[in-house]
This record gives sequence, C-alpha cells and structure tokens, in this order.
Amino acid sequence: MKRNDITRELNLTVRGQRAEWEPKSQSAAARTGAQLVDRLIGTWGQIHDYTVKVRADETRPLLERERLASEFANKAIKSVSDSVEQASREMIAQRKRAQERLEAAFTESDQLAAMRGAEMRTMLRSLDPAARAEALADPAVAKAAVCGPAALSGMDADRHRHLRDTIAVRDHADIVGEIKDLDAVSEWLYKAGNALVAHSTAFIDHEATKVRTEAPEAI
Repeated sequence: MKRNDITRELNLTVRGQRAEWEPKSQSAAARTGAQLVDRLIGTWGQIHDYTVKVRADETRPLLERERLASEFANKAIKSVSDSVEQASREMIAQRKRAQERLEAAFTESDQLAAMRGAEMRTMLRSLDPAARAEALADPAVAKAAVCGPAALSGMDADRHRHLRDTIAVRDHADIVGEIKDLDAVSEWLYKAGNALVAHSTAFIDHEATKVRTEAPEAI
C-alpha cells in the first residue's frame, strides 16, 4: 500500500463525491472546511511517512514499532480531530444564530402587524380551499399565514411548511443559503474525518500484517 495510492484513494473518498456534499460557496465556513480537509489529508501523509520509517527500524522489536506507529497515528488524528471539533462547535453556534434570524423574520414585528396578521389568518380560515389558494397568491397574505400556526389559516401542516419554505427562499435567501452551507460543511468534515481514521487504521494494520508475515522472527 504505497503512500500515493492511499493518498489518491483518500482524496477520492473525501473529494470524489464533490457533487453530493462538498460545499460550492466561497463562504467563511466553506473556506474553513476546505482548510481542515486539506489538513486531514496532510495528517494522513504524516502518519504514512512515520509508520514506514518506524517499521524500517530493525533495531526495535516489532511490537515496539507497532506501538510507536499506533501512538503517533492516534496523537496526529486527535490533534486534527480537536480542530475539526472546535470548528464544528462554532458552526453549530453560527447555524443556531442564523436559524434564530430566520425565525425572527417570521415573527410579526409589533402589535399592529400582529393584529393585521390575525385578521388575514381569520379571513383565510373562513375560505374554501380554492378561494384560500387564490388569496395566498398575495405575498402579504401568504406571509401572514406563515407567521402563525397552520390551523389559524385553515391550512394543513405540509402546505403551511411548504409555503413558509418558499417564502424563506424568496425573501431570505442569504440566511437559507448560510444554513445550507453550514450543514454541508459539517457533513463534509464528518465524512473526511471518518475517511482519515479508516484509511490510517487500515494502513497500519496492513503494514503490521506484512511485517509479521515476511519476518515473524522480528516479533
């Protein structure tokens, strides 16, 4: 298992599904994610090089070489994992703030707005489905509907949720985009971290098996 082969495989694992889950924006979160993924891949290189070096040191017993390789890998993975965890915590907090801003956008700002919204919701509740659908074509009425529970506008939960999501994308695309981007980066880092652990563990186990097979007397 040569370094270039596994580096290429790790890159494919981490970046090969780019169309599915690597964020495409140039946001701060995406840049942080890219930097950490590059560091994860660089950590793999460090683990590989140290493992090869210590395995070649025939002045040490095999078990000691295995221990040193494993300890180095664990320390390297923990270091980068701590950075990923810290970034993930910051992204969770950022996502929470973005979600709160989005919720605030669907809260009627004052008593007068609340009264007008209540009147529109009462009106919608009194209409038959066809008339309600026609009334909801008015952006102000639609916004009033999603500022209250679905039942107050005579709507089912799915229709109400869909309408709210539509308005959110239309009127608050920046916040919606930020939330989606943070989710994508978090998923990206999670998959990249798992890939690093899996590939490093597989490599160390492979090298240990190879040495035991080729030179059992070194144990």
